[in-house]
Amino acid sequence: MSQTYMPLNAAGRRARRRTLARRDGHQCTYCRIPFAADLRDATIDHVVPLRLFHTWRVEHTVLACRRCNTRKSDRLPLSMALLLCWTAAGERIVSGLSPVGAEW
Repeated sequence: MSQTYMPLNAAGRRARRRTLARRDGHQCTYCRIPFAADLRDATIDHVVPLRLFHTWRVEHTVLACRRCNTRKSDRLPLSMALLLCWTAAGERIVSGLSPVGAEW
């Protein structure tokens, strides 16, 4: 089995929290509340829920406080859900939604 699909042990989770804190700053991705230097209140959140996209890759995880991670639960962030609605079947399902950037 690829390392991408293996859950992290405790040491791996601590290392991943430090990596994510360096990448995104020492704050919750969702509410922007800063974490203590030891990151003890930081949790690793899978942007796309683990049940939908089973990966522990750093590109697919962010730091979140316990409150935000619990509230998000296993749902997609609103921005991702809207993007999926916009691109479903190659049509715009949500009126008024337009892509950012040049060509899609």
